[in-house]
Amino acid sequence: MDVILVGSSGRSSPSSVQLGRDLIAYEVTVNQRNIEDICLCCGSFQVHTQHPLFEGGICAPCKARFLEALFQYDEDGYQSSCSICGSGETLLICENPDCTRCYCLECVDTLVGPGTAGRILARSSWVCSLCLPFSRSGLLQRRRKWRERLKAFQDREAASPQEIYKTVPAWKREPVRVLSLFGDIRKELTSLGFLEPGSEAGRLRHLEDVTDIVRRDVEEWGPFDLVYGSTPALGHACDHSPAKPPPAGWYLFQFHRLLQYARPRAGSPQAFFWMFVDNLLLTGDEQAIAARFLEEPKRGTDTVLPKQSSPQDPVEKVPREGPKASRGGDRQAPVPTRRDRDPTTDPKRKRPLCADQAGPH
Repeated sequence: MDVILVGSSGRSSPSSVQLGRDLIAYEVTVNQRNIEDICLCCGSFQVHTQHPLFEGGICAPCKARFLEALFQYDEDGYQSSCSICGSGETLLICENPDCTRCYCLECVDTLVGPGTAGRILARSSWVCSLCLPFSRSGLLQRRRKWRERLKAFQDREAASPQEIYKTVPAWKREPVRVLSLFGDIRKELTSLGFLEPGSEAGRLRHLEDVTDIVRRDVEEWGPFDLVYGSTPALGHACDHSPAKPPPAGWYLFQFHRLLQYARPRAGSPQAFFWMFVDNLLLTGDEQAIAARFLEEPKRGTDTVLPKQSSPQDPVEKVPREGPKASRGGDRQAPVPTRRDRDPTTDPKRKRPLCADQAGPH
């Protein structure tokens, strides 16, 4: 298999951190140090808490990075960062059909054993340490009840608890019901497989002018699984006021009003999601107002997402040739190719990635 690896000059972590990680195996096997007293992500002895997935510690800076990447997924349906350290440039994809996790080459070589990543690349298939029937691979020891530990870790360490819903079996999944305010995202939802082509009109309700919409209207149209709102793209105003387009804040406040109408009642088991996209780039003061109204902590542009913000640096994901490569039929979207940091990479050497859209374990 022809695999292009990213050179060490592109690593995101400083060299001092990498030297620390190289000593993890020595500290555990020779100095008999408890691995729970070492950060699995960087090798630091300044442990803040325990890693939720594997036996070992995690320091405060690495914990923040891990939490930020915990529920970030790329358009290929896989996690965008390593499930151990929350970063990594070249990621190995687990081929368990029910798994969407990735692992960077550095973590695999450091914690499982030197040269392990190269041996994995030479195989026809590979499954990760969370999916193997045995719990230990080198220094990497899977925690018991790691799913419950992950949820508890998120609730305890994050600024606000994350609601995690049970995975719905594939045969019970239905197209989502969407309330789209100000911007029509039917094409995007269809391409991602959330809406079937030609699906019934009730699955997506698109509203441009919401001035006269009241709670009774939203409840009659619902229930909805996703509420989407956005400010209009630059140069495109909605029909609310042809003479003088409303300010960006008007869209935010109207979105907040209708969001309250669409939310499930307290205690409802229904999974519910919302998204607000700002195409006009709200000012710092307006972002603070948005964070307060949407009841989310202000984290730069995490709450109100600017469409023009720079995309995250692409990550090279190394697929295996095997069962996963034949599962493209499960998706209603173009099959993406492997993305390299080097733009000069020969496109003929790219390999397709096929995956189901699945949530976290």
